[in-house]
Amino acid sequence: FSLELGARVRRAVRVPHVANEDFAWHEGEVTLLVWCPWRLFADNGALLASDASPSSAARRLDGLVGDRVSAASCEGPPWNLTLVFASGTRLLVLGDELRSEMDRSWEIWTGREALLAGPAERWLLHTE
Repeated sequence: FSLELGARVRRAVRVPHVANEDFAWHEGEVTLLVWCPWRLFADNGALLASDASPSSAARRLDGLVGDRVSAASCEGPPWNLTLVFASGTRLLVLGDELRSEMDRSWEIWTGREALLAGPAERWLLHTE
């Protein structure tokens, strides 16, 4: 899944085959792409896990719209990422310890630069 963070930025080209017109034409200042297991927590416990149904995941992740990241940390290897939101919701991204079908566990993009993390001990700073 992806999280678009920060201000909305208009894309130069529309993303094809996307039903959501706002997403098709806009992205965040920062994009988090997650390719590995993750968990979403509220103050009272787990809200959602990566194995949830797509409709349940979309509904819960939509609850983050308008929320702000107040803290972030990364521990690794295998590069577990934690984002804490102003509402108290926490997203824990569990970096893959083994090679997955993707060659990374998660990515954070800021324009044309990215931090690519995992699997295992791998990480890479990338510029397009």
